[in-house]
Amino acid sequence: MTVQSFAPFSWTPLSLADAYTPRPPTRWVVDGLFRASSLSMLFGPPGCLKSLLALDLAACVVAGVDWLPPDPGGTGGETYDVTQGASVLLDFDNGSDTTLERLEAVGRTRNLPQAAPLYAVSMPQPWLDASKIGHAQQLIGWLQGFQNLALVIVDNLAAVSGSADENSSEMVQVLGAFRFVAEQTGAAILLIHHARKASASSKGQNGDSIRGHSSIMAALDLALSVERDDDMVTLEAVKARGNPPDPIGARYTYTHKSGSYDLAEVRFFAAKPAKANRNQDARAAVIDALTKGGSMNQSAIVTTIQKANPKISRYRVRNALEYLVKRGIVCERSGPLKNALIYELGLTP
Repeated sequence: MTVQSFAPFSWTPLSLADAYTPRPPTRWVVDGLFRASSLSMLFGPPGCLKSLLALDLAACVVAGVDWLPPDPGGTGGETYDVTQGASVLLDFDNGSDTTLERLEAVGRTRNLPQAAPLYAVSMPQPWLDASKIGHAQQLIGWLQGFQNLALVIVDNLAAVSGSADENSSEMVQVLGAFRFVAEQTGAAILLIHHARKASASSKGQNGDSIRGHSSIMAALDLALSVERDDDMVTLEAVKARGNPPDPIGARYTYTHKSGSYDLAEVRFFAAKPAKANRNQDARAAVIDALTKGGSMNQSAIVTTIQKANPKISRYRVRNALEYLVKRGIVCERSGPLKNALIYELGLTP
């Protein structure tokens, strides 16, 4: 039998010398939410304003002004600092008429001049197919033509996944392509995606509501669900590398052009989130579980909490543990099994 031979990979490994070499601090495109070279997602049902919210963010990045400024009506909420830079919208969903209308509205709202680096392509040809590595390389080359690129919005993920089955592990390659784009361009990549329809088996866990295979969420730095109630929008983290942000509230405001339904101006203001702060709920649940049950591993903590409140996902428990450990409220130590950690309350819970 003839065994086919292959040339070895030409990978260059990173070493401790690389790790010990001083690096600049993490650069945030939107403070605490989207860092440079990151891959994140806004997802939600149709009509929840996720696309318009992302474009409002893009305009703020271009203008170098805070995203979600304080509401003149005084409804509270959090405002986010941004790092100024160019923004690009890749529209594979709404079409050029809608894209130009929205682009004009957010630009005029922020008083952006015509030369401001806020760009969009709409339904471009050739169509992007992120399941093909060659397309990712072509996209990188195109994006590198923009100076000081900070934010790239892709609307939407399903439209550019090519032949990859959204409900299979084939999405690993698609998300990997966008991670490669983020790394090579230094931009924050923000994917727009749809939510899975609610089902009786979901048990209310937000982490299960991203449509498609679990590998989609696994690949993301931050996934924010978007829900709308009239002019109030709530964004909630269901996946985060590191500490997840608290729920974000936004109030949608707009005006129409005279004698038309076309948008004239669009702005989102900071608002008190409509939902309870589930991060705080998860942290309190962890403390309660450890108070009553003593030392436990992460799996036991998740099981204990979800028996009492199945709406608290394992991802939120994991992030709550990380948050509490960093603040010394919970201590972690090595367990009897390899790679297992045991958690217990610190001295000052």
